[in-house]
Amino acid sequence: MKNINAIIISALQITPSITILAGLEPVRSTPLDPIAQQPNIDPEQQMLDEAGAESPAKVKQIAQDITVRVTSANNGGSGVLIAKKGNTYLVLTNAHVTRRSTQFEIQAPDGQKYTAKAIDGGFDRKYDLALLEFTTPKQYQLANLANPGILKPNDRNIYSAGFPFDSKDLRISPGAITQLSDIPFDNGTQIGYEIAKGEKGVRQGMSGGPIFDTSGVFLGINTIGAAPILPNYTYNDGSKPLARLAAKYRNANWGVPVYNFLVQVKPDLLYGYKFDGLAVGKIQRQATLTGYMAKLNDTARKQTVRIENNLGNGSGVIIAREGTSYYVLTAKHVVENQKTQQLANDIKIITYDQDNYQPTSTVLATGLDLAVVKFTSQSNYPIAQLGQYSPNTGDIILAGGFPGRDKISSPLWQWQLNPGYIYDPEQGKFETQDRNSFAKGGYDLIYTSISYGGMSGGPVFDTAGRVIGIHGQAETTEKAEILLGKSQGISIQTFIGIADKLKIKPQLLKIANNQPAELNVTTRRTIITAMQNLTPPQPGDDGERWLGTSLKIEYQLF
Repeated sequence: MKNINAIIISALQITPSITILAGLEPVRSTPLDPIAQQPNIDPEQQMLDEAGAESPAKVKQIAQDITVRVTSANNGGSGVLIAKKGNTYLVLTNAHVTRRSTQFEIQAPDGQKYTAKAIDGGFDRKYDLALLEFTTPKQYQLANLANPGILKPNDRNIYSAGFPFDSKDLRISPGAITQLSDIPFDNGTQIGYEIAKGEKGVRQGMSGGPIFDTSGVFLGINTIGAAPILPNYTYNDGSKPLARLAAKYRNANWGVPVYNFLVQVKPDLLYGYKFDGLAVGKIQRQATLTGYMAKLNDTARKQTVRIENNLGNGSGVIIAREGTSYYVLTAKHVVENQKTQQLANDIKIITYDQDNYQPTSTVLATGLDLAVVKFTSQSNYPIAQLGQYSPNTGDIILAGGFPGRDKISSPLWQWQLNPGYIYDPEQGKFETQDRNSFAKGGYDLIYTSISYGGMSGGPVFDTAGRVIGIHGQAETTEKAEILLGKSQGISIQTFIGIADKLKIKPQLLKIANNQPAELNVTTRRTIITAMQNLTPPQPGDDGERWLGTSLKIEYQLF
């Protein structure tokens, strides 16, 4: 037996307040306002038309300032000036641009050519990323890595730039984001975009060139063009998208978001170079999942939904189906305005296949931070199995959901499945009684998984992939939004006890009453690796991030 120290990394989080209600009161059902009829407008085509019509000189200047041509004896492509240290510039490009070569030539924005060398960025092989360095006393503009906000299909005009292999001139192709993947493909791509009608599209040689918006914010780099000869739309956990999604993907060009560079690059490079507009302190490193964790991640992601409304975003899990009606269990504060105790406006459920649904009904529990949202679909979505048992202190669990974009430095709806341990309930009650009391919202489950705002309402899984709880909130300090490392939720046992009052027939639920089987050593090591592969605070981080790393828990796992 040996001790494994699992260091729980924390970050800033804004947690919705929970109204204190004594005891369990009858639930209340809130009818939804009728959905207004929308004009029949194709949002994708509208965005593409707008992108094609807009070609400001500013955009051209941005592309010219930050894009470089990359050539070698065996290959060629494009790159982006992303950082500087003294007189040394850092260029981001694709790994397939630098393959089979050791010496490179960089053509800078002013036409000057420099010898460049490849450096080790620490990238996982599943990410099509590479770094080059060159030195010059000349001053060149760096790409703007400021927070781009939330990326969504059909709401952002973008531009891609690069040097086609058969042209001396820089090409700038206007378009719009039409596809987003919540997890990376096996080359790290996640941003899918189409080129405006009548405009020249992405060609060979533009790989590694920038993707940016009208304000000049750097979003990612080109990787693969539309309708590739050998499409390989496989997620980096080994799973594949639905056939109808893959068909849509083939219509889009794809790029690696800059976020994937930031979470993959070596911390010493990230902190040693100067990046324009980058907020380094919120970057969280995550491991590429394999084996057991990859399989569990795929199952969990397909059962989990994003819930968006005028208040922000949260998560939920599909727990039942009756005909074409699906039931989603979530936290009440995800769909209810806590100040007015009124249902949030414009509630939208987004399933793993990226379809959007308007709820047909919402039932809110009073006295518990639980809600059930129902939607109708002809699609066949997987139903979560529920674990109705009392977990033991030290049991490994996994909290899934979609963090709010202001919680981590990602512009994407980035799915996360974060391992942790069940915390002793009595000790938890004692330690949290002055802050996030278990009396608030009916919380009876405490665990150490990292849980950002936006993951509220998401499922808490056991190691067999069964839902044993619904995530509610993370413990913070009284005066500042500093995560202390403990998260709180409501057990599935509590939910099952009131399922009929939440207008779910008990016979619709898939329930298992036994504890999961003991994990073997290999599987435990896989989980611990995923748990520990996070970037610790760095010297340049603020005090809040350092304070947020205070929790260190020891368990005998082997």
